[in-house]
Amino acid sequence: MRSLVRKLQTFVPRARSGVTIFAYHLVDGGTDSPVDISSQLFEAQLESLTGRVVGFDDALESLIEKSPCDSLLGSVLTFDDAYANFYEVVFPRLLRYRLPALLYVPTGFIDGKSPAPIRGTEQLLPCTWEQLREIQVSGLVTLGAHTVSHPSLTHVPEPEARNELRASRKRLEEQLETPIRHFCYPRGLWNADVERLVREEYATATIGGGGSVAHPFNPFRLQRVSIRREFQPDLRPIVNRRVWLEERIADHVRRIRN
Repeated sequence: MRSLVRKLQTFVPRARSGVTIFAYHLVDGGTDSPVDISSQLFEAQLESLTGRVVGFDDALESLIEKSPCDSLLGSVLTFDDAYANFYEVVFPRLLRYRLPALLYVPTGFIDGKSPAPIRGTEQLLPCTWEQLREIQVSGLVTLGAHTVSHPSLTHVPEPEARNELRASRKRLEEQLETPIRHFCYPRGLWNADVERLVREEYATATIGGGGSVAHPFNPFRLQRVSIRREFQPDLRPIVNRRVWLEERIADHVRRIRN
């Protein structure tokens, strides 16, 4: 099936404008998770994006200001879940390459009140608040919210969903002393009711989908391409296409299962 999808990918139109938002989770985490990639692959992917990486806010600002025909074709790096692995392995490489990124933080995991967000990673520790403050002070990494306990928001009652959204933002702002504007739907799962609640608390939200983001766009349905270990070292072919079919199909499967 994957071989067929890759053949079909060649028929997807090339992107003429927009940005591709990549979603990373773990680098050299030592787990069997398909989203736990090697540091060698990660560095090769960073090198392939040289000159194309822009900050999350800068990318959205550029898209808002540009007409549909203007070309941007950039890429944005985002990271989910705030494992200590981010501070130990990813953050030093971002500093070395001077690449901006956005890190989505599930506050209950940081506080030790909620389990690890990814199944099979129970042995991994979260970042500490001290590490998150150091990451923020670098000026390279923006921090966003990822709920308190990382539930599928489409499966919980509205009062619980609202509390997950509001409490996570307030906890982050309390600890980091800065406004938190960006949010990531856990597991990329959302619906119109959840989006309505997110709009009350945040300025943007990311989903799955595997498509690039181009003008005009819905800031509460920003599509991302989730990086898995079978991805190639060169990410430029993904940036150059409107949709990456492997991720589009994986996102549909994830939504059906949940």
